[in-house]
Amino acid sequence: MTINRRQLLASSIIAPFASLPSLASAADLCSVPQAWDKTYDVIVIGSGGAGLSAGIVAKEKGANTVVLEKLPLPGGNTMVSGGGLNAAIEADYKKAGVKDSPQLHTEQTLAAGDNRADPELVKTLCEKVPESVEWLKKVGVQFKPGIYQIYGGLWPRCRNPVGQSGGDYIKACTQYAKKIGLPILTSHKVTSIIREKPDSGRVLGVEVDLGNGKKRILES
Repeated sequence: MTINRRQLLASSIIAPFASLPSLASAADLCSVPQAWDKTYDVIVIGSGGAGLSAGIVAKEKGANTVVLEKLPLPGGNTMVSGGGLNAAIEADYKKAGVKDSPQLHTEQTLAAGDNRADPELVKTLCEKVPESVEWLKKVGVQFKPGIYQIYGGLWPRCRNPVGQSGGDYIKACTQYAKKIGLPILTSHKVTSIIREKPDSGRVLGVEVDLGNGKKRILES
C-alpha cells in the first residue's frame, strides 16, 4: 500500500489503542494553549504493533513523528499476544504442499464470520497481509521455518516469530525505530485531544500527563 506524506499529514494523530475522554464534557481541559512545548507532523498514540508500524511508516515518509505510550514500556496488547500470523504466501504454502491463496483466505475469513464482515475490508486484509509479513522481515522480525494451522484457524497458513510470541514484533520494531530516529516516549499518557473547538474543528495537538505535570504537544 502506497502512503504519501500529504496523506499522512492530512490525518496526523493516530491512536490505534487509545481510549480518550469525551471532549464535549471536558471543554476547559481542551482549550487551545497559548504556547506549545513541541511540534510534530505526526503524533501516534500507543506503541503496540499498530502504533509502532504507523510511526515507522510516517517517519520513513519524511514526517517529523513521535510515538506516545502511557505505560513505562512499549508493546501494548501485541506484547502479550501469541504472535501467530496468518498469511497466504505462495512460497510458503507451495513448500508445505498446501493449496492456498489470498482468495481462499478471504473466502474462509468471510465464512468464519457468517459473512457479516465487509467483503472489501476482508479482501484487503487477506490480500495485503503477505506484504505485512515482508514488511516485518524488513524491520528485523525473524520467522520460524514452515507454516501450520493455528488453534482457531481454518487453514495451515500461520507462522510465528523465532521467539514464538508477539513480543518479538515489538522488539524488532523498537530497535528499527531507534535506527531511523523515531522517538518512542513512554510514561506519556494522552489525556485529551486538543481541537479548534472543544468538540469540533481541526485537531491541533494532544495534552499529555507525565505523572508530574502536563505537557502539550502540537500536531500541525
